[in-house]
Amino acid sequence: AGVVPDPYWGRNEYGCRWVSERDWLARRSFSHDGGPADLVIDGLDTVAEVRLNGVLVLNAANMHRRWRVEVSQSLRQ
Repeated sequence: AGVVPDPYWGRNEYGCRWVSERDWLARRSFSHDGGPADLVIDGLDTVAEVRLNGVLVLNAANMHRRWRVEVSQSLRQ
């Protein structure tokens, strides 16, 4: 959206520090057929908390991996 300039150009990195000083929230909606379900996530930041319908399903502390969490019990209509 043009809000953040390229942090790798010139001294732009200094103007982008605010990004790392905030907590960020991502929301998604999806459908489920009622069977077993895994949530698979790539690209989380180094420290992240993942909730599904308000239920904590993952505390991540490593950004260089793929996370797979069984979430069938956390799903709802």
